[in-house]
Amino acid sequence: MSKPQTPKPVDPVVAANAQGAANEQTARVQSSLDNVNTYGPTGSVVYSQPSPDRWSQTTTLSPAEQQTYDLSKQAQNTALGVAGQQAGRVGQALGQTINPAGLPNLESEAIEPNLAGAGDYGINVLNNIPTLNGGFNQGQGVQGQVAAAGPLTDSFANTNVQGHVGPQDFNQSVNSVTDAYLQQALSRLDPTYGRLHNTLDNKLANQGIGINSAAYGNAQDILGRQENDAYNQAVYGAIGAGANEQNTLFGQNLAQGQFANQAAGQQFGQNQAQANFQNQAQAQQFGQNLSAGQFANQAAGQEYAQGQGAAQFANQATQANLDNRTNAVNQFNAVQQQQFGNQMANAQLTDQARQQSLQEQAYLQNLPINQLTALLGAGQVSMPQSANGNTSVQPTDVLGAYALNAQQQQAQYQAKLAQTNGLLGGLFSLGSAGIIASDRRLKRDVVKIGKRAGVDWYAFRYLWSPVRYFGAMAQEVLTVRPEAVSVGANGFLTVNYEAL
Repeated sequence: MSKPQTPKPVDPVVAANAQGAANEQTARVQSSLDNVNTYGPTGSVVYSQPSPDRWSQTTTLSPAEQQTYDLSKQAQNTALGVAGQQAGRVGQALGQTINPAGLPNLESEAIEPNLAGAGDYGINVLNNIPTLNGGFNQGQGVQGQVAAAGPLTDSFANTNVQGHVGPQDFNQSVNSVTDAYLQQALSRLDPTYGRLHNTLDNKLANQGIGINSAAYGNAQDILGRQENDAYNQAVYGAIGAGANEQNTLFGQNLAQGQFANQAAGQQFGQNQAQANFQNQAQAQQFGQNLSAGQFANQAAGQEYAQGQGAAQFANQATQANLDNRTNAVNQFNAVQQQQFGNQMANAQLTDQARQQSLQEQAYLQNLPINQLTALLGAGQVSMPQSANGNTSVQPTDVLGAYALNAQQQQAQYQAKLAQTNGLLGGLFSLGSAGIIASDRRLKRDVVKIGKRAGVDWYAFRYLWSPVRYFGAMAQEVLTVRPEAVSVGANGFLTVNYEAL
């Protein structure tokens, strides 16, 4: 069994030529189907084919339509003759322009309304209306303020308040007291500690303690500390004495400032009482002046109301006069409007007459042209119409057929290939079990080379392989040793060489 051959692909040139030939044949068939012979009461339309790709259309009128056609042509020729004769007349008519001379003039454009523009009733009479009384004599001026007796007393003379006491710097006095106290203490301490130092030096010398010894230094240190404390106490005492002096001086100045402030407060009270008395007098005078101003304002208000009433009365009289004159003007304008409407109606009637005259001239000018057109259009022939079909013929899908054929061949190839692969797989599986496919139908290039185990032995090649093999033919072994031959699942004979 040989391996199936791969399907040969379709030549695209052959496929394209076949599709073009199919399209051409489809076009011929469709053209032939669309050329339908038509017969009717007005005539017929018949198609003929003088050559394979050429068609002719012949239109034949019925006898009645043919007679109408002949008469129409005769009438047209006659009309053309008349048209030729009347061409000069038409040219003459077209050469004449429409002359509006002698026609009524347009009147509507010349009419202008004249509202309230003449006579004693014109709008100008309104200018004589008296001016409205927008103001009137208000009498004396309104009392807007009252005179005061004088400015209120909001301040008065007083002694300045003592803001501080004594001098602001007590340093000089304090330093004097401190120095005096310190000098007094030093005048006592200096001789005392001079003697103590001499006594200590003698005592230490008598005891045999040298100046450079530690005991000497300790003794001198103790005495120095006592001396230092004594001097510090003297300084502290001097400072305390200075502070006491400063407090004493501050107390004296504070007492002096308090006395001055008490005197200034007494003076302030006296001045305040005097200012209150003056303010009360001024308030009484202001109240009297306010009462007088209010009375004056009431009198001015009464006079203002009287003047306003008089002005309103005068304005009412002026408005009545204006209303009367306005009514007179409106009546005059109504008469003018009616006259304008009458003039406009007469003007429109005149304009309509002018327009009608122009239309008559235009009609007379176009009359020869219309007559010529009517003559040229006389006699209409009903021509038979072709009933061309709308047959739609689809071209043969040659390329689709080629593609379908290729798909079928490919499917057949795949089926055969699968069958061959299955067969080979079965044979190979038999070979692995010691059972060899020895069917004569699967071998080629068969050459007999001898005998073995009582059967003929051959050299051969399988249909699917170029390799040379050696073995027996299953058909021959079946006649000698049938127990060694079996039929495979694929229908081919196999030989079990181990059973030989």
